Amino acid sequence: MIRSNILTTAALVGAVIWAAGCQENSPLAALTGAAEAPARVVQDDPTDLTPMPPPTSPRDSQALVEALIEGLNVERAKAGLPRLSLSAPLCDLAEYHTTRMIDANFFSHVDPFDKSDVAARAEKFEYAFVKIGENLAAGQRSAREVLDDWLASPVHRANVLDPEFTDAGAVVFDGGRYGRYWTLELSRPVQR
Repeated sequence: MIRSNILTTAALVGAVIWAAGCQENSPLAALTGAAEAPARVVQDDPTDLTPMPPPTSPRDSQALVEALIEGLNVERAKAGLPRLSLSAPLCDLAEYHTTRMIDANFFSHVDPFDKSDVAARAEKFEYAFVKIGENLAAGQRSAREVLDDWLASPVHRANVLDPEFTDAGAVVFDGGRYGRYWTLELSRPVQR
């Protein structure tokens, strides 16, 4: 599978609220460039191995994920785009990365221990894609807060409103240094 450059990660920060996004795609897709980050940006320290609370599913995790996907689809409809289909393999991929971030105490698209990005993790899961992207958020308590943060960031908004994406998978877990983590995987699988 051919992969191109990862778009620069952008961050929205408010106290410990943080959202980040990037996208991988085929060499034929145009890159949108880097988004400007707000002045207050918290940097993760990949060497900080302080034990953190383990990942747990919130009582209402299914409702939170459903609200996030529905919110994404409402925004896509406003832009005249088709709905995203919920994908179990993408949910599995999101769950894997989110529990890794909490267990290993990092917040990034690239795992600092095995150096995998979303495309490498998809390949490890044997998920074939034409295009794949990922949005992350941490600290937000509701799907609406996450969606508002993503829509306020050009890179995240580009992922949410990318007409090439057809499938989505999302998870929300509590734990770690930010309290709540959200991962959204977006793709166009090979089979479509």
